[in-house]
Amino acid sequence: MAISLAVLLGVKSLNLSKAGLAETTWHQDINWVAVTELEDPQRFINGGELVLTTGLRLKSAPEQRRFVRQVQRAGAVGIGFGIGLSHEAVPPAMVAEANRWGLPMVQVPYGTPFIAIGKLVADAQSADHYAKLERLIAGHQVLARALLTGGGLAELLKHLGGMLRTDIALTQFTAHLYNSAMDHPAADTWASYPIPTGRRDACTLWVRQPFEDSGIIGYAQNLISVELNNMVKQRQAQRALCGQVLEDVIHGALETSEAQRRLAGVGVNSTRRNVVLLAVSAAHNKAL
Repeated sequence: MAISLAVLLGVKSLNLSKAGLAETTWHQDINWVAVTELEDPQRFINGGELVLTTGLRLKSAPEQRRFVRQVQRAGAVGIGFGIGLSHEAVPPAMVAEANRWGLPMVQVPYGTPFIAIGKLVADAQSADHYAKLERLIAGHQVLARALLTGGGLAELLKHLGGMLRTDIALTQFTAHLYNSAMDHPAADTWASYPIPTGRRDACTLWVRQPFEDSGIIGYAQNLISVELNNMVKQRQAQRALCGQVLEDVIHGALETSEAQRRLAGVGVNSTRRNVVLLAVSAAHNKAL
């Protein structure tokens, strides 16, 4: 899990201690550990860092107060001040200014190297990253299994909704291929994701907001795209097969038993009455 200042102070091997009263960001996750001896490090801080310094260049109280303000404005979660080098204790001016701006300060003893703090935070972030990757891979497997074991799009989208803990819909033009909600997706309350199929079918995956995506939606888009393309190919192949059977029957190219068998293979029961619709396109008329 990610590490906060509160967690760091609980690590006995570091021997850190509070140097001020502020606890505004005490439990906020530390994104990184930045070590600096600059008088104004603001432009080198992105926000969320624990800034470590020995105050080498911070000789006067105005310089110390200005340093605290710059770090606070940059969005850091706190300052760790290393004692025993340029300062024997955390300067009172820095503590007072940090209290004023609500920025936590911790004292780092001489025997605790800054790299030990940085390594602890980096290791925690790596563990978080690998845990997220493991959850993402597990999610990939669940979606792929749902699709490949016969559940189809409905089962895949059902599992996707469970992972995101929200409603899911899949539309193609105005038709709803799937919808776990009672209402229709709307742009103001749903996030939309296009599904590429290589055709102008305006297929869209809808996810009701709010939700948290760990990267699973992109994978779901790809799976849905593959499945829709497979469904199109299957329909085309089935239609071609039906057309060939009907053409052979109409032209009398088959014996009665063979015709019945082949018609049954495409879903036509020859022992019942069937309705035949004949559609002639303009292109067909032109060809005739």
